[in-house]
Amino acid sequence: MLQRLQPKDAPELLFVGTDRQQYFTVLWNHQTRRLDTVKENGLVDDSEPYMRHSLCQNQCLVDPTGRFMVMHLWEGVLNPFRLRTRAPEKLKLDMQEQVRLTELWIKDSIFVHTPDGHPTIAFLYNSRLHQEEAQLAVYRLTKDDAGNNISKFDPTKDRTFQATIEDHYARTTYYNKISVGLREPKLYVAWEQYDDRTYILADDYGRLDVLTLDTMIEQAGEVVQGMTVTKLQLYSDDGETEPSRASQLVYLGDNKLFLASRHGDCQVLLLDLSLKRIQIIDTIRNNAPILDFAIMDMGNREGNNLAGNAFSSGQARVVAGCGAYKDGSLRSIRSGVGLADTGMLDEIEGTRGLHTLRLHGAAPHSVVLVSLLNETRVFRFSDDGESIEEVFEFGGFALDAETLLATSLPSGLFLQATPGFARLTDGESGMTVAQWDTPHGQAITAASANDHWLLMSVEGTVLVSLDLTKNLAARQKDTSQNASVGIPEQMSCLHASSCLTDIGVVGWWTSGTISLVRLDTLDSIRGESLRQTSDSAAVPRDVALVQLHQPDLSGPTLVVASEDGNIISFAVGANGSELSGRKTVTLGSRAARLHILPQDSGVSNVFATTDHPSLIYSSDGRLVYSATTADDATFVAPFDSAAFPDHIILSTDRHVRLSRIDKQRLTHVKPLTVSQTVRRLAYSPGLKAFGLGCIKKTLQNNTEIASSSFQLVDEVVFKKLGDPFELQVANDGLEMVECLIRAELPDANGTPAERFIIGTSVLTDSDDVEGDGTRGRIIVIGVDEDRKPYQLLSLGLRGNCRCLGVLDGYLIAGLSKTLVAFSYQERTSATAFLEKIAAYRPSSMPIDLDISGNMIGVGDLMQSLTLVEFQPPTNESKAKLIERARDYQPKQDQKRLEITSEMNLGEQINRIRSLQVAPTENTLVQAKAFLGSVEGSMWLFGEVQPGSEKLLMDFQDRLVQHMDTPGELTFDDWRAYRGEHRTGEKPYRFLDGEILERFLDLNESQQEVICEGLGPSSEEMRNYVEELRLLH
Repeated sequence: MLQRLQPKDAPELLFVGTDRQQYFTVLWNHQTRRLDTVKENGLVDDSEPYMRHSLCQNQCLVDPTGRFMVMHLWEGVLNPFRLRTRAPEKLKLDMQEQVRLTELWIKDSIFVHTPDGHPTIAFLYNSRLHQEEAQLAVYRLTKDDAGNNISKFDPTKDRTFQATIEDHYARTTYYNKISVGLREPKLYVAWEQYDDRTYILADDYGRLDVLTLDTMIEQAGEVVQGMTVTKLQLYSDDGETEPSRASQLVYLGDNKLFLASRHGDCQVLLLDLSLKRIQIIDTIRNNAPILDFAIMDMGNREGNNLAGNAFSSGQARVVAGCGAYKDGSLRSIRSGVGLADTGMLDEIEGTRGLHTLRLHGAAPHSVVLVSLLNETRVFRFSDDGESIEEVFEFGGFALDAETLLATSLPSGLFLQATPGFARLTDGESGMTVAQWDTPHGQAITAASANDHWLLMSVEGTVLVSLDLTKNLAARQKDTSQNASVGIPEQMSCLHASSCLTDIGVVGWWTSGTISLVRLDTLDSIRGESLRQTSDSAAVPRDVALVQLHQPDLSGPTLVVASEDGNIISFAVGANGSELSGRKTVTLGSRAARLHILPQDSGVSNVFATTDHPSLIYSSDGRLVYSATTADDATFVAPFDSAAFPDHIILSTDRHVRLSRIDKQRLTHVKPLTVSQTVRRLAYSPGLKAFGLGCIKKTLQNNTEIASSSFQLVDEVVFKKLGDPFELQVANDGLEMVECLIRAELPDANGTPAERFIIGTSVLTDSDDVEGDGTRGRIIVIGVDEDRKPYQLLSLGLRGNCRCLGVLDGYLIAGLSKTLVAFSYQERTSATAFLEKIAAYRPSSMPIDLDISGNMIGVGDLMQSLTLVEFQPPTNESKAKLIERARDYQPKQDQKRLEITSEMNLGEQINRIRSLQVAPTENTLVQAKAFLGSVEGSMWLFGEVQPGSEKLLMDFQDRLVQHMDTPGELTFDDWRAYRGEHRTGEKPYRFLDGEILERFLDLNESQQEVICEGLGPSSEEMRNYVEELRLLH
């Protein structure tokens, strides 16, 4: 809880209460710009084990005079506090004796204004626990409140007070009860005072009303005569955004209202009470509550068999179902910068080049060529990316030599350049269409091509241009003998531009210059020296003429990598005759290789591989050099396939891997407004779509109607596919989505096909089973060629289906009190059936399950965990579900599970999704799972590698001793496990990543003190912590 306190003639205080019943006050220090803790006499919780939490949850109230504060934490108990009035003790609270109340089930409470300023509090309570009608009670402090103790609150029956009560109706009491009827039923959930006579009310559907008190002046003072409730209309530019369902309203002044929501985005509203309208002027994204989420884009896109690198690289993509009811949405959450590894192609050493090909013109990349010293290896990807095959004959290519260049042409032909020849081949037949051989056994040392020309250097002294549209018609020039045209000496690099197709760029060794040449005549257009001083030895080692900026903003850019590790850029004129705007950036200590990565928007990025690899791209009209995490990259090539879009092929000294680049280290949230609660979701990589289990709540003729459905949305643009599949609305109950999974199951022909499986429950007002006795279903959904969902199977159950899983083609279902294994078979393309083959009864209702191999982990309603082994049927025996281990806390057993680590997160976790990332050599922590919480947080769980546990645990123990925390809370108390059966003293074998990263915020002397006697030096520990930061 948070409560603002205003001592007289003193700065404001903030009173803080935690869920561990720890309370303290803090104030803002303007000099240090930090929160300072006010030293108290010990604010401790005096609760007894038998005390129950209050019905209104924890509340903290301050009386209008600012002298008294009360906390309502437990039923029938009120804890009063008093601010001291004498300096220098004004900032401290005195705890008074607890007050016992006869009103147990209090719904809300508030301090009310009185003519004499005496502290008076009103309670809105129920006389019976489940009674709808609320009653009102008013208490005031007794006359001995001037002392240090309070004996009791004195009830008053006719004292003057004013309170506004929100329920299904609104009323104000001022001596006599005054009520007003609403035009339509509403359930108000939050309110805020605008002025003495005006209140803002928010209902359960996100609608806002203004309550105005009608008063008149009498001899006794101002008296309330009545009140009116008026609806506030929304003024919106887009006509789509609506106010979220409010959890709390705070008036900021200047007609601005802050709407805090636990169900959707928080908003700032502009009030215009004269016109009775509101306008949304700002929105703060809120992912809470995360009800379910799925992990995708970690690499190979094969369901849960994810392979990738750190979440911070942006390769990982978490799609979550966020919000509730009208504020429900589907959100894509991804974070990070740099490079994320998708998977390793092969362990190949000595790579000298990478090339990617498209098989059919504009089709996605599906072939990767890895060039080595004496051979070329070819890897072919399947259309769905599920398989990678190395082929030893491909498209008429010469695979027994190094490939300097390989590309796909718009005509459908392939181009290959080796040290001995250049060849055009037909991709389908493999026949050679045209070939150019080097004269006199000379060698081609460099090659570059666009869609029209192939530019080559022969022995560094002969410049050759081949016309790709005219069967490799050749033009060549001996540069060593014809220096008069401005092309002297030996060539160090060259490039055939794709944005200016008739222009090429050549770099020269001795003079350190670059030349722009016409590819049809090899005549020089413009020359430029890289050496700006007489003692400079700059030599161009690689060059690229690309369109980095948007074409409507700027022309092409010439990027030159020099021998000394600098990157030099020039702006190029439309015809290539002008070079301007020279800029130099140092990326490393050695020459960089430039690799062009075309983008969908018509521009390109440049990946520079050096000792500090960087991505060069355009942002807001300027060049940005963004560091990447690919420290060991040697060659890079674009790879844009259907299964791996916007990827690259990257080689190192030891292997070749598939990766993906993100430009910035940011967290990107892309919402899709669903206007329903996305309770469950599942991702199908084969269909490239998400299946959603939604719950919708609407008002029809002043009647609240709830419904549930299954929807299919596209993975990229989140576009809805087909019509929603509505669940049944029976006379005796409502069918709701309980669980949803995606699986590959055999179709009628035995071919694996993508299926969505739904588990449902039927909600009724009573426990009596009527009708056919169905209280849940298992539904199997297929998707046709038009990406529209259709029903394959519906199996009625006599209980709820809470969780589902698939194990080797068998369906595992957690029902009301049973774990059941089904065999699945499709009879036709539109029908299927399930057969029960095994069952197991856990201790109570299964609520979640996880499958690894043939072991099934079952979590039940008692917070216990059971491991069950599935034995499939054989010719000699039937299928079995056999218990192998059980959590020993709820019940002692010989087969028990032991806790290996535990820590308090402080948030309720709704869903855990495991992930399998490619292991990184010598890493300290391996990411294992994502956790989504009710509060909207995404947690990354990792496992410490063997041999590093003691080092990091000792490091954490030392580090927390140097941490300053608000309220002087200790790390051990805050992170200690707390459960229904026991409470720990400190976290057990668990590391807090946020605490470890605070090591980087300490000064060097503090770091050395912490690391003294630890083993590694402070510099080594800084490197370890920096490595941990790459996880997120």
